Amino acid sequence: MAEVATGYFQKFLENINGFWEERENIYIYGAGKYAKNMYQFLNRHDKMIKGFLVTGRTEGNYEGKPVIPIQSIAGELDSSVGIILAMKAAFQNEVRDEYGELFGTRAVGLLFVDELILQSICMGPEEGRMEEWRRQFGFGQNIDKDTWKNILVIHLEQVIGDYIWGTAFLRELRANLPESHITYVVSERAYGIFQNCPYVDNLLLYGTQTTEMYSEDMEEGVKAFVEAYLGSRQYDVVFMAKAVPHNEYEVVENVLMALYSRAKVCIAHGHYIFLKEIIYTDFWKSLFPIMVLHDKAEHDVSKDLSLLRICGFNIRNEKMELWTSPEEKKWARDLLEDFLQPGGKIVIALGVAAREPRRSWPAEAYVELIRRMGTRNQQLCYVIFGGDNAVEAAEIITKSSANILNIAGKTTLSESIAVMEECHIYVGSDTSLLHMAAAFGHPVVELTANLKDGCETDMGHPVRTGPWKVPGKVIYPQKQLDGCTHVCEKEYAHCITQIDVGEVEEAVQDMIDSYCKA
Repeated sequence: MAEVATGYFQKFLENINGFWEERENIYIYGAGKYAKNMYQFLNRHDKMIKGFLVTGRTEGNYEGKPVIPIQSIAGELDSSVGIILAMKAAFQNEVRDEYGELFGTRAVGLLFVDELILQSICMGPEEGRMEEWRRQFGFGQNIDKDTWKNILVIHLEQVIGDYIWGTAFLRELRANLPESHITYVVSERAYGIFQNCPYVDNLLLYGTQTTEMYSEDMEEGVKAFVEAYLGSRQYDVVFMAKAVPHNEYEVVENVLMALYSRAKVCIAHGHYIFLKEIIYTDFWKSLFPIMVLHDKAEHDVSKDLSLLRICGFNIRNEKMELWTSPEEKKWARDLLEDFLQPGGKIVIALGVAAREPRRSWPAEAYVELIRRMGTRNQQLCYVIFGGDNAVEAAEIITKSSANILNIAGKTTLSESIAVMEECHIYVGSDTSLLHMAAAFGHPVVELTANLKDGCETDMGHPVRTGPWKVPGKVIYPQKQLDGCTHVCEKEYAHCITQIDVGEVEEAVQDMIDSYCKA
């Protein structure tokens, strides 16, 4: 598969060389992120441009080259001109629709760049910087786990659910190396998860995390952090719990921190199914001699555990877990006291809002579900979880019944974890809340926007991110809508609205009958 990625990119380079042979005056159409990185990429390959073309009347300079409104040079366009469209595919199509006739009659050369290539060009540092890292840093290739005394685990992540998946890895790492010293670096947002973790000797919070692919300031920030907090210890091995970056929004600090830690060995992993993932993973692979490549559909918990399997460690238990203090347990039980008395009540956790609206079942559907469940079982009560994005839906649902506790947008991460521990069943979207519930062993009813005929390798497919090692039922939309295939492609609740309330009702009742008999 590596040859596929290399060949894909090599063909683009050949097209670039041919374009320069055919045209004298080359412009980049666009003045955004893609255009900037395309310009830098061309410079590294000794390809000079005349300037940047834009739609509208804006003029000026960008990256030291003139910015020229396309209308102002329309009369100068001829067969000597070549234009590289460095923008999203949708915008490229708009330019073609708007100026296609003009370009055609003037015999202008157009190079439509695959958006995947544009993303690849934006993904990280230039090749010269990579070469410098290869010279400056180097990891060993021998796994001698019996000598590992000082362990570093780096896990800088944007998504809370991914941290919960990693809890099984931490437990099994400690079980296999009970006498080692484990340092765990996470982003500040994850503190509420790991503040009570018994498997870590030194929990460090990294606070300057960004979503940039790479910058020199980012590298300097990581270097300063390592010198301040990691420099006093020689690490025998560093585990990169986060897979190497595989799109332009991934967290590059993981790579930088692993390099600057100067650990003797690095155990890394990367996604290797889709062409985009292969290209990105191949980009980083030369820095990490030991890398697990995930080339089939598997759950993300299993992917994390693969870092231990490649070392020959024994995995005794694959379940996730979370930890709460006695004070947090008491606080949560006091909060739920009205629901837990008289004894025997079943508390259902509702996760009503996912990060992407297309993955959120409508609030009105939850209202109807609660109404129907109430006619069957008077012992049910509900807690609505979520962040600020769940507040609106939570208010709608809360007004429909008296047996609902709404904590959406009102609790910290650690408080939400403590309340989730006291619940019995989870119903809702694939969010960090679903994985909190699974970590406590609660049965899960997941409402997914993925379609029944989708591939298990699709992003967000329950095989990859659904209920893990707990009783679970995944409910898919009844059908796809408006051309969506495999997964819903809209930016609003769309295919997921086809999920039938009656089907969810039966799934919840099955969970109650099987696992939560009062």
